[in-house]
Amino acid sequence: MPLSNLQRLKDFIHSLVPPGKLILPTNPEITEPEAEAFIRAIDTGICQFMGEKFNIPICGKGPYSLLTFWNKEKKISVNREYITQIAVMALLVLDLGYPKEFLGFEYNHKFQGKLRKHTWPMDIVLFDPQERILLYVETKISEEQCNSLELYLLRNGPPDFDSPDRGNDNLRKAKYLWSTRVEFLWLASPTTLEFPCPYVYRAEYGDRGMILNKIWKVPEYKRIQS
Repeated sequence: MPLSNLQRLKDFIHSLVPPGKLILPTNPEITEPEAEAFIRAIDTGICQFMGEKFNIPICGKGPYSLLTFWNKEKKISVNREYITQIAVMALLVLDLGYPKEFLGFEYNHKFQGKLRKHTWPMDIVLFDPQERILLYVETKISEEQCNSLELYLLRNGPPDFDSPDRGNDNLRKAKYLWSTRVEFLWLASPTTLEFPCPYVYRAEYGDRGMILNKIWKVPEYKRIQS
């Protein structure tokens, strides 16, 4: 009987662990849809591993490490969000037809505030041929984090781009959205990778705040660019 994608991914992660090291439980647990998309990303070359390090060659990004090695202990932890991000890349390219050359992974968005310049890393973005950001995918660990960001965006108006945001992740993500005024937003977590999904939006920006229209499915590329 063939292994499930979830078991294949777990076996792959354990194969990266050096002898004598203990890998901590993955928190939250990896979901089957997440594992299936992750395996497809590896099988199709969207993500390429050398040991625990990986690159996203279609975006020219990497290397990143899937694992964190704790120097004073024999323990290793999984950098959990990367699993979701790699899965999302596979879904965008293989299922939704997004051109590889128009995708950005850990994209450094540069923005000039009133007082200073900012460089903000956006998890995953899609550009149009004029390099305008059409879609922003913000990956989260849980649906609770998705809910928190959604409520923050709905309850707050345009942010002060130069205000301190250390420790305030929702404010930082609001800055990303308002500075780009990106039309499509997907809050992707391990349990929100299948459609219909309540965390896919078409965003509108106004003087009083943001309107998030739920559209339940990320549009295919041929629709999002039209």
